[in-house]
Amino acid sequence: MPGKILHSQARNLVANLLEYFEAERDNKGPLISRVADALKIFVGTVASIKKCKDQHKLLTSPGTSRPRQKLKTRDLDENTKMDVRNALYTHGQNSFIGEYHAVRRYSIT
Repeated sequence: MPGKILHSQARNLVANLLEYFEAERDNKGPLISRVADALKIFVGTVASIKKCKDQHKLLTSPGTSRPRQKLKTRDLDENTKMDVRNALYTHGQNSFIGEYHAVRRYSIT
């Protein structure tokens, strides 16, 4: 069963459920697997929340993924991309100085 991301409110619910099952431990069954089955979440998630609760750590949400910054070439319009591409392809045909000025004219600073 794949793991689920639980935010702080859901993690607090899991912690409360753990306390309930710890109080009702008279049947001596496996605690963490019963909590995972009751909530239909991954056993490792329950174990990590129990570990944080036992160490008196603050139950926090997992970090969110951040979108990557766009590459510089994607910010250019197609005409500028074509001019730079043509300048690089004709490197052998023109002098190096002419190429340098053509590429420098269209580069982003």
